Amino acid sequence: MTNRETPATIGQRILALRRAAGMSQEALAAAVGVSRQALGKWEADQSLPGLDNLLALAEALHTSCDELLTGRPLSSEQPPAPSLSAEGMQALLDARETRETKRRRISLAAGGGVALVLAAALLCVGLYAGSRMDDLQNRIDGVNGQVAGMQSTLQAQVDSMTNRVQTMLDEQNSLAAGESHSYSEWESGSRTLLLTARVTAKQSVPGASARLIVTATYPTDTHSAVTLEMTDEGGGVFAVSGRVPTADELTATFQLESPDGTVQNQQLWSDYAPHGQFEPIVELGGGIDGQLIRFETQNGQIRFDGDVGLSLGAIEYAWPVEAEMRLEINGQVVETYPLTDLEEDFQVAQNPDDGRSELAIGATVTFFWTPQAHPWKADQSVIITARVVDSQGNVYERQMELIS
Repeated sequence: MTNRETPATIGQRILALRRAAGMSQEALAAAVGVSRQALGKWEADQSLPGLDNLLALAEALHTSCDELLTGRPLSSEQPPAPSLSAEGMQALLDARETRETKRRRISLAAGGGVALVLAAALLCVGLYAGSRMDDLQNRIDGVNGQVAGMQSTLQAQVDSMTNRVQTMLDEQNSLAAGESHSYSEWESGSRTLLLTARVTAKQSVPGASARLIVTATYPTDTHSAVTLEMTDEGGGVFAVSGRVPTADELTATFQLESPDGTVQNQQLWSDYAPHGQFEPIVELGGGIDGQLIRFETQNGQIRFDGDVGLSLGAIEYAWPVEAEMRLEINGQVVETYPLTDLEEDFQVAQNPDDGRSELAIGATVTFFWTPQAHPWKADQSVIITARVVDSQGNVYERQMELIS
């Protein structure tokens, strides 16, 4: 190869040396121990031989590994040797690096085109899938709505059936066939009502006694109970009239005791705040429409820039007749605002028969008061109190704490 131009690549040098040796691809591939296709890829620079194959090529072509890799021919004094020098090794590494760079460029170019096609395909598939998913979700929502409706209907039917069964069981096990009760004579001082009740036992038992146990439940979740002995009016009818405490809830239990000492109980009713129907409306607030009263504390004084509002209303049983609002600083009353002859504020309706004024049931009148400025220290409490007396002589108090 000293009299011709040296081929530039390893593959070209393998091809030139094979042709110079008069060998076919099949013959050289058999001598190296590889397939003809593998040898063809080496000659076309599509791949590089490994070190073992490189040594076998050098031996079959009667040259050295260095000449195959660098293209530098052997001198006439240097016999062929298949061994690989450091220079030849560097040439092999450079050739592999060149091939890898070229392959990456081709891969990137091809990959970019494929990526564009793939992205477009994915976009189309995504749009179609999104449309199908929306349609599927709508169908699922429709089915869920139908199932929810069926469940609601079924639950309502189950609840109705349960209530009917419970009612039948209660009737079978009940002591009372019927009852009636009412409240009257509200007393705010003792916080009691007069309860009148009649209970008809389901079975009339001669010699039986009965009592009504009334339990009061208060906001603090505490309880108190009053036992009222009932009078036997005959035919299984028992009656009672007695005062009971008022609370958030009143629960009445009918207790029937047979002559042999057997005691049976049945809860008859629960009433929520029954005294509310006997109390006139008494509401204390600041400003108009529930706005809080405005006040300022400066220069050792408290000044008010808004009204205290006291709303009063009449009911069938009672109506406010007098009231008073008080400003208290550190427990001392420093200013009062009295309200008298309040009954006139609620007599607005004329009786067509005799022309007299009648009570306007449910009518509400609001009275406004702006307290004056008063000396005040930072550690002093400020409270506004309203005291109201109704037509039955009952007294009600409401407080609004401005500064604790």
